[in-house]
Formats: sequence, C-alpha cells, structure tokens
Amino acid sequence: MDQWAPSTTRHTRICGPCGSCCAWLALGRPILGVGLDAQLLAAAAGGRVCQGEREEVGVGAVQLTAIGQLDPLFKCLGSEFEAFHWHGDTFELPDDAVRLASTAAYPQQAFRLGRTQYGLQFHVKLTPELLADMAPHLPNGAMPSAAAMERIVRIGNLVLGAFFDLAVCALANQPTSVPSRTLRHF
Repeated sequence: MDQWAPSTTRHTRICGPCGSCCAWLALGRPILGVGLDAQLLAAAAGGRVCQGEREEVGVGAVQLTAIGQLDPLFKCLGSEFEAFHWHGDTFELPDDAVRLASTAAYPQQAFRLGRTQYGLQFHVKLTPELLADMAPHLPNGAMPSAAAMERIVRIGNLVLGAFFDLAVCALANQPTSVPSRTLRHF
C-alpha cells in the first residue's frame, strides 16, 4: 500500500527520493512516477500529498481528461481504460501540472509536468509475477481476473512504450512525437 501521512517519520523517509525528483525536474529529464512515485513527483514539484478519504484497491476504470485523450502517453487508449489501483493517499496537483486522468474516487490519477515528466497514481507496470508477489497483501476481491490482467498488461505495454519513445526523443533533443507503432488501438 502506498503510504504517506503527515507524520515526521514518514516524511523523513521520503525526503531522499523527493530530492532525486527535484534534481530530475530541474534538469528537465523524462520522469515516469507510478504509484507512490507519482506522489513523490507531485511533492517535489510543490504539490501537497495527503491521506485520501478511502482506499482504492483493485481493478478500476480510469477516465482521461480531454487533454489526456490527446496526450502522447494515452492518445491510443480512448477516453477510458482499466488499470490496477492500490493506494489510499492522494495529492494536489503542482501549479505547473496538467491533469490527464481521474477516477470516481480520486480526481488526481495522472498528470504531466512539462513535456515528458509524468505521474500516474494507478499502476501500469503490473505483471503476473508482480501480482503473485502482491496477492498475499491484497484485500479480498482485489485480484484481477485473467481477462482484466491481460487488458491491464496490454495497456501498460502501450503506455510504457509511449513513455520510452517520448524519453528517447527528449534525450536526443528531438521533437517529442510518438512513432506510429505506439498509436495503434488495442
């Protein structure tokens, strides 16, 4: 479970990663923060991270904003897709952030800073092996079905592929256009 509470102990524990995020932000380097890392990225960019009203665990729909539907990371996904959630915390968007996605429970699910710095509260890196490791810690009913897992893995591969294409272009000082191979609908 992603955990962030306004306690001194937990805040101290994450200051190191926030410092790393600050350095990458200042350099304008590509960043993909997923889950807790999205919260760290938001904090490093000036957003406030806090406990949410309730936990969001399991498979759930993510709705893309109008801007999110046009964003290179998500434009091949339509207006809504399934993702895996496992968090009880949330964040306020940093001043310079663009909201890209939300859920019914949490309005901040994905954001972008600049052209290639992203925070995703939901998980796109889910694999069968990772899920097997997580299973003993998940609440009842949170395990995705085989069909949902297949969709989530496919979506994750599209999102991660699009991010890496953007990162390569950015690091090569090229325009951040996404090669056509990542624009296919699944």
